[in-house]
Amino acid sequence: MEEIINFFNHPFFVIVGGVATLLMVGGFLYMLYLIVSGVVPVWVRLGLGLSKRKVAIFSNQDGDSLKDLLIDSKLFKAKNIIT
Repeated sequence: MEEIINFFNHPFFVIVGGVATLLMVGGFLYMLYLIVSGVVPVWVRLGLGLSKRKVAIFSNQDGDSLKDLLIDSKLFKAKNIIT
């Protein structure tokens, strides 16, 4: 068992392992950058677009509670909700 441990403690494996770790961390950080710069602006624009639109609620019974729920969630303004 000690021979295997000594084999993998060779400087070649230490260097290759360090380089591979740096590449993995760099790739992960680049992936996070792509997600933040690509997806988050779309979510923001979609949310702003939804919040500025008129919403109509067609309900016989729970129209007021649904309206209150939408207002409390702060997704839509009260003036944009029509029951």
